[in-house]
Amino acid sequence: MNHSSTDLTRLLDLIERYFDCALTDEEETNLRKLIATTDISHPAVDEARALMGFRRPIPQRASAPAPRRRYAGLRAGLSIAASAAILLSLALYVLLPTSTPQADFKCIAYANGCEITDEDDVLRLIADDIREFNDGAGEAGESFRDELGDIAPIIDNFESNPILPEL
Repeated sequence: MNHSSTDLTRLLDLIERYFDCALTDEEETNLRKLIATTDISHPAVDEARALMGFRRPIPQRASAPAPRRRYAGLRAGLSIAASAAILLSLALYVLLPTSTPQADFKCIAYANGCEITDEDDVLRLIADDIREFNDGAGEAGESFRDELGDIAPIIDNFESNPILPEL
């Protein structure tokens, strides 16, 4: 007598009764154990595995991520933080009142080694820095989405393959 054929027949019967909602709690528990541990490959068994939340892990390719891509988000984040610090310092320097009288107040900025005292030019520089900051924030957002796109299949695989206790 072929043991594998008997197991498949029994398993298919349990699966059919499972989909007809005709199993007892004990039989359903037994079916789940069988589905989780059997090596039998059959379309009905594979469908039952998928619907019950058991999937065979998909083999992952062993390839190392490119270092440039791996740290792209970090570089973008650091450049954004540096830009923000410069902008904040410049804004505080320009906008906060000083202890000198208002008549002696001058708007001064330093760019490329040059002193800029024209208030319109200083504000233009600040606006340029803010635009650059927004561009960097956009790049960081894209990098973050790319990283999540790389991680999402791993999380999905982990969540769809529950760790079962050995029986």
